[in-house]
Amino acid sequence: MSSHNGLFLSRSLHFRVATHYTIHLILFIITNFMFSLITMVHYCHVANSVVFGSSRPREGTATYREARELGGLLAKAGYIVSTGAYRGVMEAVSRGASEAGGHVIGISCDQIETMVPGLEVNQWVTEEIRYNDLRGRLHHLVVESQAAIAMPGGIGTLLEIAYTWGLLQCEEIPSKELIVVGKPWSDIVNVLMEQRGDYVDDVHRMLLKTVDTASDAVKRLEKP
Repeated sequence: MSSHNGLFLSRSLHFRVATHYTIHLILFIITNFMFSLITMVHYCHVANSVVFGSSRPREGTATYREARELGGLLAKAGYIVSTGAYRGVMEAVSRGASEAGGHVIGISCDQIETMVPGLEVNQWVTEEIRYNDLRGRLHHLVVESQAAIAMPGGIGTLLEIAYTWGLLQCEEIPSKELIVVGKPWSDIVNVLMEQRGDYVDDVHRMLLKTVDTASDAVKRLEKP
């Protein structure tokens, strides 16, 4: 009888331990699921601002400082911040947004990393979205945002501006602010407009805004 009771007690103890573990596991899974769901719902209702810009500026340069400031201002204004994920302006904006407690999305690309060996996503990216090629990356940057800001840059940044502008013109994407920052971009836009003839309508010209500074760009976004 005592042997039988001992076996019964042992099995009962194992059952209770297993039940206790199972309950905690279920609660852990439910808690994580609810946290993920709440996070997803939250970010579904938060505007996403993408920032374009050169990969060349390094820490200590004026452009890097202003891009870092821009990231912080956007995060403080309540925006999710998206960039091309890598260095230069992308890194500075990501850094500023992260330091301000913002959510930073980096759109990375296998093709770029093949072209530039050793290139890595910067450390301030919160969420990485990866594409195989440049076309997929570009399309995501332009389409999956509610505002677009271009800092100083070269051919790649010019492409991003033109692609966004073109899709807005054709109403291929919902209306949103497209803002270019700094004198170099405003000079290019002014020359284009002076030489446009009948090629660019006034209504399409107004789809692109020019501002002097990063803080001006954020103020522009905050206008009703």
